[in-house]
Amino acid sequence: MVCDDVSGASLQKEQTMYCGAIRIKLCAGAAFIFAGCGGRVDRARYEGLTFSPDGKEILAVHSRAGSAFIYKIPLDTGRAVRFTSATKAFEGCPAFSTDGGRVVYTESPVEKGAHSRIVVANRDGSDPHQVMSLDHGAWPLLSLDRKALIFARYGYFGNYYGFAQPHAHEWDFYASDLDGTNVRQLTNENIYSVSRPSLSPDGKDLVFIGPELDSSQRHEIELRYKNAPTDFAAHASELNADAITIYSLEQPPKPRRVFKPHVKGEPRNGPIFGDPVFLPDGENILFLAVSGEPFDYDVFRMNLQTQEIVKLTNRNGYAYGLQVSPNGKAAAFVRQEWRDGQPGASAIFLLDLGSAAVTPFRITGLE
Repeated sequence: MVCDDVSGASLQKEQTMYCGAIRIKLCAGAAFIFAGCGGRVDRARYEGLTFSPDGKEILAVHSRAGSAFIYKIPLDTGRAVRFTSATKAFEGCPAFSTDGGRVVYTESPVEKGAHSRIVVANRDGSDPHQVMSLDHGAWPLLSLDRKALIFARYGYFGNYYGFAQPHAHEWDFYASDLDGTNVRQLTNENIYSVSRPSLSPDGKDLVFIGPELDSSQRHEIELRYKNAPTDFAAHASELNADAITIYSLEQPPKPRRVFKPHVKGEPRNGPIFGDPVFLPDGENILFLAVSGEPFDYDVFRMNLQTQEIVKLTNRNGYAYGLQVSPNGKAAAFVRQEWRDGQPGASAIFLLDLGSAAVTPFRITGLE
């Protein structure tokens, strides 16, 4: 999930603009989880958000000057106030419990190379406490019964290529009790990079951007070209290809489901997806996909049974952090300006899922 080229694209000139887009996309969120992406955040920007279960407010992460903090923002006023009292930290995208009483998020010290830790707090930000023994965790969620934590964890921090900066790789998802005990592994894929997950309404599945091929298929490719570096390089895009993946949390787990929908205007080397999220009916998901311009991430809806796709935005710009309101009538995402190859200002936008109208969410009070 970090700022690496997870699409498997080469550094050829015709592909560079898309590689750059996905690197920046994945950096949104990595910076405050690992004090990563260089260990600091310089330009003020929104990193991500989540809706409260009652649909009355969002929690959004805003970064600037080497820190990233969570803010509570009522949808009716847009007046932002700090969620925690931390003075310097990288706070990660939060998630609510189903009853709205608790919030779980990650926090990383600002020191470069410091490990993230999972924190559970009350809805108002009071009584934050670290969940011990869960270092290297990211994107925590609370199970529907509020008895378990679900989170991603990486197994390797470094790089596989000489030109890449070191980042977290070999991801899998885990669950634990609320106190961090009884850790059990949910996936066994050693995924190069993953996105923020979304829990299905019945609590039985996770959807996220993951590998198109499972671990056994990837291992077969690695063995086949073990002694043929040139041939292996030619198949690198196949090995690292991404897709929208759904993993079962049931025991025994059901087979994983893989979706790779094609959209008009997708990159020549294959589609680039972001932020899949379940709709409340459990039968549809929303996701972002590059469509047209290199920084144009539009919102799509897909029926999981028929795989029918509906495009909900047009020329949406560079967008990330897609989330759905509890009643399924609206979505929200972050849109960032991009000029002359440099990131500009970012803002949160609301999407009416009935009319497909996109409106800016005016926010005040940010420190």
